[in-house]
Amino acid sequence: MTPTLVAAAAPLNTYSTEKVAAQPIPAMDPYINDSENESLGIFTVMTTYMPTLSDELEIQPGDRVNMLMEFDDGWCRGINLSRGNELGVFPRYCVEQTSAPTQTAPKTFTEKENDRTKRVSSMYMG
Repeated sequence: MTPTLVAAAAPLNTYSTEKVAAQPIPAMDPYINDSENESLGIFTVMTTYMPTLSDELEIQPGDRVNMLMEFDDGWCRGINLSRGNELGVFPRYCVEQTSAPTQTAPKTFTEKENDRTKRVSSMYMG
């Protein structure tokens, strides 16, 4: 019996050893929301809040606020309907809901999770 030479097959899982520069992940704007114009309801301000940063909203007791977004850290984004329709963020504890949000088609589980968006606290900015 004569030994037979078998040609080696190319490996199935090949990969390149060429180095590729890592691409940075783009920063996400904490205010981006697919349903940005969707109201979470009209809220009445119970406690005064005076802004300390440019994106914050001044609210006074009795003001009516259309809440557009609620963040995980206890802040909300909305429009102060009583003070020239100014847009900004404010603490959630300052308001109480006075009317239900506008009725739309029911959201899926994933969309409900996205209603609360993480916001970077202004206390940690250096």
